Amino acid sequence: MPNFADIVVGLDTVWVLISAFLVFFMQAGFGMVEAGFIRAKNATNILTKNFLDFCMASLGFFAFGYAIMFGTGNVFIGLKGWFLMGAESGADVPLFAFWLFQAAFCGAAATIVAGGMAERMRFPSYPIVGHWVWGGGWISTIGFADFAGSTVVHTTGGIAALVGTMILKPRIGKYRADGSPNMIPGTIFPSHHSAFLFSGLAGSASTQVQPSVSETASSSPGPQSTQISLPSPAESLRWV
Repeated sequence: MPNFADIVVGLDTVWVLISAFLVFFMQAGFGMVEAGFIRAKNATNILTKNFLDFCMASLGFFAFGYAIMFGTGNVFIGLKGWFLMGAESGADVPLFAFWLFQAAFCGAAATIVAGGMAERMRFPSYPIVGHWVWGGGWISTIGFADFAGSTVVHTTGGIAALVGTMILKPRIGKYRADGSPNMIPGTIFPSHHSAFLFSGLAGSASTQVQPSVSETASSSPGPQSTQISLPSPAESLRWV
């Protein structure tokens, strides 16, 4: 008969896996938004890129990204846990569940970069910034709290996309000879696909099913979220 602590770990694991699946679903949203903003002739290219960047990001995160982000090292970078050998989970859930959760965010950061440079590339730093904030690095020691991956994932990906866009310059045909903008119609109107992105963000709240608390942010490694004063499933079991 499992004790209550085992039940809590099981519930937390289910919560983390569901959250990982929701974050992974952001890939569909990114693919639809990016395909909607570009010309039809490049839609296949951007969707292929959207698929492959997650494949490569997850493989890289397995080989060395997780070690850099959560491995024992210094305040700037982790140095142990390559290929997850000897690695430890960053939360009170099994290692592979926590790895999947973080790998989904790694893929999202990669997709943001490639989307910002759409139609200017054929087919990018996430683990290092993640170590600084979530892995016990120097930023976390000064009291910084990330909200739902807004810094580690979205700001990191956005800045990388901005730099890449500045290097690659505007798309061919975007501006006329006199410098005035030229409208490049997209494939479809993409705004309604933001629902896919929002459903993914819903999974980025926390790595635990928290009991009733009033703190503004949890202390668990990973995306932070505002906590609400509602009983968790684990707490509710005490009343059964």
